[in-house]
Amino acid sequence: MKISFLTPMRCHFFDLAKELEKSEHETSIICAYPKWKLQAEPLKTTKLNLFPWVFTTKLALERFGMCPPKLRMPLERLTRKTLEIYAKRHLENTDILESLSSFGNEAGKYIKAQGGKYIVHRGSAHAEFQRELLREEFKRWKQPIFQEDDFSHQRELEDYEVADIINVPSNYARETFIKIGVKPNKIIALPYGADPSAFYPTTKADKNRFDAIFVGDVSLRKGFPYLLKAFAKLKHPNKKLTVVGKISPEIEALLPQFDISNVEFVGRQPRDSLKNYMSKSHVMVLPSIDDGFGKVITEAMACGCPVICSEHTGAPGYIENGKEGFIIPIRDVDSLYDKMQQIIDEPDLQDQMRSSALARIKEDHGWGVYAQKYLEIFRGKLK
Repeated sequence: MKISFLTPMRCHFFDLAKELEKSEHETSIICAYPKWKLQAEPLKTTKLNLFPWVFTTKLALERFGMCPPKLRMPLERLTRKTLEIYAKRHLENTDILESLSSFGNEAGKYIKAQGGKYIVHRGSAHAEFQRELLREEFKRWKQPIFQEDDFSHQRELEDYEVADIINVPSNYARETFIKIGVKPNKIIALPYGADPSAFYPTTKADKNRFDAIFVGDVSLRKGFPYLLKAFAKLKHPNKKLTVVGKISPEIEALLPQFDISNVEFVGRQPRDSLKNYMSKSHVMVLPSIDDGFGKVITEAMACGCPVICSEHTGAPGYIENGKEGFIIPIRDVDSLYDKMQQIIDEPDLQDQMRSSALARIKEDHGWGVYAQKYLEIFRGKLK
């Protein structure tokens, strides 16, 4: 069986393909990243088909502040259209195509016309559910109303219709699809894994300090203001919150409202550096308003770092509340504060959670297990 993956950037498809190489299945990845950005990927037999021209141009313009919305949205559309045209030329004998949602619509139709199956991977909530949630959040913080490119949004919705299966990383994400009216048997919830060769403990947290870490887009969607509020209240003489990720415009506008004297913004970090940040932290906090799973959950756990996550991250059903970390409601500053303060006040708790997190990852949530479950599920669903 030949399985092809379609993505504009590096994502979990590379980890999955690496594991599928160990089986009898042929794999290929169609991607909009340039080859030099993927040199660290340890793929052996997976064929890489790369079309980087449009997407890389967009990323470069964004990096240098030369991509206003009037230019960004046309480039988003052009990326999708050209990547699909390119993809259709490289899907020979493909049995299953899995694409990141909104990027594979026409390629999916092409595969189905050839007798193959099309899987859409949506990493978060249903697009309509997410749109309304974010609009509400932007209104709460008195920020300009959340705007989404209608072209991309419509492609999302069309992708859900075209797909044979919608693959999401959590029960939270799956339930949002069901609430919108998608048939339950069309949606699979398969939590992400972690790469033990890339994420592992490199040190232990200093017992004389309290170090928390946030990893991801520093945005309203990730619930970042609630973390700042809770962290400011913590009682510890030597506390620090390390923030790894790019700061969004709406957070930049809000930052003057908060006490950030014990907060360090380190920007985006290479993957190799993340394990060091996570290993020395007492807890990784992800208070997202919407985050289908949050791959940093498994990555932090693989480094022996307990997690505090909102119930909209996919943590429910994946970690046991109070064992590997804590699950809290969205927008709940008091719960965030209480759980972080509990880890400060109970020194043995962090050690217990660290051990439980490492055991959980070792038990059943590496990418090898993900690939095994992937094949078991889709063999049955796509006969």
